Amino acid sequence: MTQKLNSLGIAKDPKDTRVVVAMSGGVDSSVTAALLHEEGYDVVGVTLQLYDYGKAVDRKGACCAGQDIYDAKRVAEEKGFPHYVLNYEDNFRESVMDDFVESYMNGQTPIPCVRCNQTVKFRDLLKVAHDLSADCMATGHYIKRVINNKTDKAELHRAVDNGKDQSYFLFATTQEQLDFLRFPLGAWTKDKTREQAERLGLLVCNKPDSQDICFVPNGDYASVVKKMKPEAEKHGNIVDLNGRIMGKHDGIIHYTIGQRKGLGIGGGQNDDNSPFYVVRVDPKLNEVIVGPKEALARDIIHITDCNWLDDNMPADGLNITIKLRSVSPVSPAKLYMKGDTAEIHLNTPQYGIAAGQAAVCYDEGRVLGEKINSLRAKLLATGLFSRADINIPDTAPADNSIPVTVNLKERANRTIRAGLSYYTDEGIGLIVGWAHRNFLGAAEKLEAQLKLSQLQQKLSASLTKPFFIRKDQTLSFDASLERQDTDAFEDINIGSSASISRSFNKRLTGSTGIAMKISHITDKNTNLTDNFGLISFPNALTFDNRDDKLDPHKGWKIKGTMEPFIDAFGTSDPFFKTRLSASTYYGFTSDVVLAMRGSVGSIMGADIENIPATERFYSGGGGSVRGFGYQEVGPTTNGDPSGGASLVEGSTELRFKLTDKIGAVTFVDAGNVSEEIAPQFSNFSVGAGIGLRYYTSFGPLRFDVGTPLTNKEDTDQNYQIYISIGQAF
Repeated sequence: MTQKLNSLGIAKDPKDTRVVVAMSGGVDSSVTAALLHEEGYDVVGVTLQLYDYGKAVDRKGACCAGQDIYDAKRVAEEKGFPHYVLNYEDNFRESVMDDFVESYMNGQTPIPCVRCNQTVKFRDLLKVAHDLSADCMATGHYIKRVINNKTDKAELHRAVDNGKDQSYFLFATTQEQLDFLRFPLGAWTKDKTREQAERLGLLVCNKPDSQDICFVPNGDYASVVKKMKPEAEKHGNIVDLNGRIMGKHDGIIHYTIGQRKGLGIGGGQNDDNSPFYVVRVDPKLNEVIVGPKEALARDIIHITDCNWLDDNMPADGLNITIKLRSVSPVSPAKLYMKGDTAEIHLNTPQYGIAAGQAAVCYDEGRVLGEKINSLRAKLLATGLFSRADINIPDTAPADNSIPVTVNLKERANRTIRAGLSYYTDEGIGLIVGWAHRNFLGAAEKLEAQLKLSQLQQKLSASLTKPFFIRKDQTLSFDASLERQDTDAFEDINIGSSASISRSFNKRLTGSTGIAMKISHITDKNTNLTDNFGLISFPNALTFDNRDDKLDPHKGWKIKGTMEPFIDAFGTSDPFFKTRLSASTYYGFTSDVVLAMRGSVGSIMGADIENIPATERFYSGGGGSVRGFGYQEVGPTTNGDPSGGASLVEGSTELRFKLTDKIGAVTFVDAGNVSEEIAPQFSNFSVGAGIGLRYYTSFGPLRFDVGTPLTNKEDTDQNYQIYISIGQAF
């Protein structure tokens, strides 16, 4: 019987559903917590102390001030649910306050509430909620979370109460965060919230709404910047668009784009007697540039660092509404996505748009995406640059667009890497690699790698060209020379391939290509040696939403491959090889993770003896069924592995951290290889064991010991040892 969804959209009874409520001490979050508790949910209230409590006690009208912490605690005590105060002063200072000051000194107009939601509240606090084994986290924000019936995905929508809608401050919410968050007040008006507060008897029912930024008393941004960075008040010139000095300023931190009053130039006017406005702030020259209101007009906006919450974008653009300030109404516009950036064409020019502001896009009330001022992080993430400085010109061109100049410092293009591994069944393994990140000057990557072990010696090279024809597409060429000597076969081959891969969205990628391999293979079961000229057409589709590639704590990776083969030499019959693999990860806490994987495969179109030994399925070893030696799981002939036409594998692993650097695992692996085309879910070889992990900056080091639990007669040893970099899967 299917469990009915509760009011939070979770298939549990409310009493079995733990909800962490972020409580600021105001009426909205207090009503949220009290109502959920009244419905029978297992509510845990959490309040963040974001700055010095002694300085905050007497501050009213600001989020998370000292009185607010006390009020949140009182509400929890009166309603009878647990409440915790977490000291996040260091996190808040580093993620929000320091960023605010640096942005202001660079002539930008930052939005600290957005930064706070993006980092401290919706990053750090969500981690706390997961550690408390919560099913979801609820807040008192006025924004709607709606499930799309077609895609079954959560979407952000504007609140019913337009006057209280907070979507502008929550634009940076990711899809992953949105899946865990709940906003019970999104369909309410503020008046209804206060009515419920009074009905519930909350002491905060008549408490005024917060107005100030918590660390900016009375909205005096410049005083905060001056206090944290005294050197910010550096005197300089106020100039017009022609470079004429109009006056002096006491620091660019006192000026914002679009400012008219308090310029300190004695009521100066433009040549046409119109008043001056701040048009630009140049931190490098320490100048404030003023001009007529018309110089502020923009009808084209280029935005970067998009948090896109919609997978679909028409090629000819999308008609949207856009919000450029928290207090301004939405405006009609057209949106064009161009890779990771977007271009907004406003129907009506807007005035006073400044770097650092956000552009929040809506499709009939649904939040589509966002922008923050910095392109720097994405440029550095390419691996091509060690430094990226972004500059905005003092004056806008005639078409009112905003060109951006980026000064880049290139990294050293060449790198060398090396790695070691040890498996009982495979011996010591060595990998040495060389790479050139910018081989032809357009981010092409050339790599060469040498792999040496007891079972395999391989020299390979690859060239990848990103942005092939389109921005989300990569062209790859590969070549290799290889020798393998296993219990099943001995093989010497030379191969090459070409493929095209495409990213359909952040999680889904696909590839197709052609591969050719000439092999000289000795099948150790039959002692026959044959030459093969295999031509294949590999295709793959991969879904990957894991939070970390080397040490995932949550998410899925699902990969399906299909590859038809023909033999140009006519030694083997044509055959078709498929495989579907999946792994998933569930973090009970940040230190305890359950990891599971499964894989099935099949080869069709040819009898097993007519399939080259190198292309058959094998199982056993550190990458499949631990406890068994390499290729020891499956059919054998005269004691040697003969491989099969189908494969089934599965693993379950419990990972837990003992300290920041040391972790442990327990695991059970199972697998079966059969000569039948259809995968056989019986007669599994099962291995189990324990392991240690040492966590480094580049991923965990793995040490596992496995032993067979079934089919022990198929293995030569009672245990196997595996040492390598990264988790087993």
